[in-house]
Amino acid sequence: MRDRMALYNFGDGAGAMVLQAGSEGEGILGSAMACLGGGRKPGMQVIGGSTHAPLHKQVAAPRLVELRVDVVESAKFTPHVLTEALAEVCRRSGVSAESIDLCVIPEGNAGYLTEELKAAGLLTPEWVALDGKIYENLAVVACTGSAALPLAIDHAWKTGRVKRGDRVMLLAIETSKWIYAGMVLPWTAPPCPMR
Repeated sequence: MRDRMALYNFGDGAGAMVLQAGSEGEGILGSAMACLGGGRKPGMQVIGGSTHAPLHKQVAAPRLVELRVDVVESAKFTPHVLTEALAEVCRRSGVSAESIDLCVIPEGNAGYLTEELKAAGLLTPEWVALDGKIYENLAVVACTGSAALPLAIDHAWKTGRVKRGDRVMLLAIETSKWIYAGMVLPWTAPPCPMR
């Protein structure tokens, strides 16, 4: 059981949002994606799981998947990646941070993000403008990896945290290669009927 603990402590999943064309609202206002890693070592490595050897060899190995996270480097560099992402997504979308009603970020960052930004000297006017508007739902769904943003925006919709007409920013990073991606869009869905 002990060798399976990582499975329960850290999960990864897939999630998607379905967008459709329509005459309602403004549509996607803009997006940005970039890699800031360059020659920097990855903050996270997942070794195994069809990433480095044929699956039949991996299954025969004592450990199928090994997860390595550089917690110190992640804590140092993540605020820089998120700050550049925020500024670039705003710029490419032609919006100000003040005009964002809800900013959905990767799991677990909302609670300690402000302290990390202060410690790194990165508490920019954009972050100050988003105070109280950052949303994530780690405490509800636990670590979901790739599915974190779609699950969080779905939760925000089901709980009424996002409503029709809100301007939403989706902002995500990947520490394995220090990649960010984000977009700004108007929320056009009607209130969730399950509320």
